[in-house]
Amino acid sequence: MESVDQKDEQYLGYQFNGGDLKEILPVMQEHFSFTLFEINGMLDWCNKKLYNNQATETTVDEKGMHHSRFNPKKFFIEENHPITIVYPESLAKKIQEFFDDESNLIKDEKQKIILWIMFYVYSESIIEPDYSECWDYNYRIFYEFVRPDMLALYKFLHDNHKNFSSDQQEYKDSPKYRMEGAWSDPYKNITLSYGKHSLTLNNMNNWFLTHLTEYLCQYLKEDDIKEVEFELKEYKNRVGAKPDHDFHRIVTQLYHFLQDETPYHDPEMKTTDKICTFITKFLEVLGFLTIVPDDDEFNIKKEEKKRSKILSTWVNNIRTNIKYNLEREKERGAYKSKKQEFFEKASIQPESNEEEGKTLMEIWNPKYW
Repeated sequence: MESVDQKDEQYLGYQFNGGDLKEILPVMQEHFSFTLFEINGMLDWCNKKLYNNQATETTVDEKGMHHSRFNPKKFFIEENHPITIVYPESLAKKIQEFFDDESNLIKDEKQKIILWIMFYVYSESIIEPDYSECWDYNYRIFYEFVRPDMLALYKFLHDNHKNFSSDQQEYKDSPKYRMEGAWSDPYKNITLSYGKHSLTLNNMNNWFLTHLTEYLCQYLKEDDIKEVEFELKEYKNRVGAKPDHDFHRIVTQLYHFLQDETPYHDPEMKTTDKICTFITKFLEVLGFLTIVPDDDEFNIKKEEKKRSKILSTWVNNIRTNIKYNLEREKERGAYKSKKQEFFEKASIQPESNEEEGKTLMEIWNPKYW
């Protein structure tokens, strides 16, 4: 690993040949729903900081206008230029210790590259301050903070709406309020409270709930309360916390990868202790859980016990989690990457790299809410 200095922080870079991506991309697509889109920000940083924009092609149209297009596939994969993925020093050292662990059976270099990349993707390491030009911060804000609020509000409106008798409801299964005729009493006062202050709205013709619902439906694109309740359950409705959905995604995708591609494969497809231990230690590196020595089990502070367990307990928990997730996949299909899953639900889709003359920030910074 090589040291990379950025302003006041220290980072370490992991380097591999761009041509290796051509070989491992099918495996990553199959098991992690991975495309170059997942690390496009990282590739663009390499292009700008390490290659002086050599991966950016410039053309001139018939009017003499210059157009730029970032082409990571051609530059990094086809021309085999090295790729450097950068991590905060503390995270990079944890990852290296993970690979140095004697119990780790992953020795193949291509499989190691896959895991290094997925550590980056799963940690969502928006590492470099200069990534502001090639990363959409609003994506994370919406997915992790705003969307849970919107889902909870959608459910609140739905639960409030279903309390009215059927002859007062325009729609029974979704909270689509109408300005007139939806209820026998077409509008009710609404009181908003914020801190020590409150405000009562007349809500004439039910304008507030009407437009609030329209707003939620526009940006959530949801019309099924069961889907909303399912997603809220996986978020645990805890804004700012690491969603359970991410935990399940990592556990399940790693399980399939380990079983199908690595020495952890079990001929009878059993969820072995070795697989569960590997996944547990992988999650610890990312900060999803804490493994404590057996001797310290009863000395953990009360507020830390929820995330802190001895290894054997975590192994059993992971095995249970895998069993649950495999059943979930039968009903709902395989887990997708976080970005792909998000943009399927987003009201505005990311444009392709074919939009010439735009930075990645301009391309992937739509209005999500």
